[in-house]
Amino acid sequence: MEERAAEAVDDYLPEGVRRALEERLWRPIATRASLEVLLDDPLFLDDPGHHPAMFADHGVVHVRDVAAGLLQLLDTVDGVLLAARPPARRRFVAQLGLAQTYLHDIGMVDLSPTGRRTHAEYAAHAAFGTDVDGLVAHLLGGTDVGARVARVAADAPLAVTQETLVRELLALVVAHSKSVVPAEVLDDRPALRARVRSVVATPLAAHRGTATATGPAAPFPDDVLRRRVDHEDAFAWLEAEDGPQAELADDAVDAVRLLRAADVLRQRGTSLRTSGGFEVFFDAATAHAVCALRTADGSATHLVRYEDRRGAGEANIRVAFVTPGGDLRVAVHRGRFANDVATARAVDSVSDALLDIQADVLGAFGGSPARGLPAPARHGRPMRVEVERPEDAPGFADAVVVTVQGAEPALSGRVAAVADVERADAAERSRYHHAVPAAVGRAAATRLLAELAGW
Repeated sequence: MEERAAEAVDDYLPEGVRRALEERLWRPIATRASLEVLLDDPLFLDDPGHHPAMFADHGVVHVRDVAAGLLQLLDTVDGVLLAARPPARRRFVAQLGLAQTYLHDIGMVDLSPTGRRTHAEYAAHAAFGTDVDGLVAHLLGGTDVGARVARVAADAPLAVTQETLVRELLALVVAHSKSVVPAEVLDDRPALRARVRSVVATPLAAHRGTATATGPAAPFPDDVLRRRVDHEDAFAWLEAEDGPQAELADDAVDAVRLLRAADVLRQRGTSLRTSGGFEVFFDAATAHAVCALRTADGSATHLVRYEDRRGAGEANIRVAFVTPGGDLRVAVHRGRFANDVATARAVDSVSDALLDIQADVLGAFGGSPARGLPAPARHGRPMRVEVERPEDAPGFADAVVVTVQGAEPALSGRVAAVADVERADAAERSRYHHAVPAAVGRAAATRLLAELAGW
């Protein structure tokens, strides 16, 4: 995380609290993904390319990246894709979103397929366990979240303690996973409440089924907290129709929307790393993914080329972000490859990665806006997906657009190949993204064309 980004995060989540969470809950993920450990894992030896340890990083670097990205995304979408909030409510959204961020992938400490499949449920269970006692105490101790919870409790008696309400807010982190909480459930408060209660009330072993898991189980709520989860008023604030509890629900759900998008807009391309810190490259000749596996002491490096369509696509994606105008924009590193077969493979892999990205981003911001606030600027206008044309082969972006629309017909007319501006000067790029389109035939457009003609 860059120093300025770290400072911004520390404004909401102090360094001491953040680092304690990183060392206890996130650092072990990288340890379990080291080459020395993986060489004793039969699942890795059988199919290294599809082992969870080879996926995009889920360790300390990842959580710092997502945390910084969440704050940047909030700056971008406040008033555009999300309702603009007064300063106090915006700070609450940022602080809760960061607290959830520091829980969202801790279940990846179990690097088996089962652990990956249930990592969101793991995080929701951990919200009621002892691993987050320090975070809960911090949030209750004079933060925006603690102050907000106290005001809600003062407005109307709660059936649960303020501590339990904070843990319920944290448990909403399960909704960062679109497989556990689809977009339509995220926007349906009774359904969302039922889903979260079901996740937390179901033992983690039941979520995992009979498959073997290699990591430690998350601490299940103790008897007192479990009774609170089973209580008929557990997570009741999610269904409040008006008043402070309804506002709390709107802000908590929007915090999850930000996490959901920031998580999928993580670092890629030349900065892409696995959970073990191994670099992932994109083979220009074959369009396959290539991973550099290093020993802990740095004495040896092994290059492994493998078939992983989405992983290869992520390695070729230069950047993915939401524009100031509220659209999803993606740029790739290269579009030219050794032959037609490799080019087709590259188009498919980038398209596959892009489909995954847009499902999270468009799904996160496609719901109903917060109540009682001005509607966001883009409300009612669907987000577009823009693919920049790479300099070496502009037609590559057009091929990706065709493939994406073919795979997801609902995106028809909403995906477009656009000009490459990622290589432009940063100031020029900023002006481009903040520019307001001039409608054809309007006086401003006519004047602009006349001035350009005179150059």
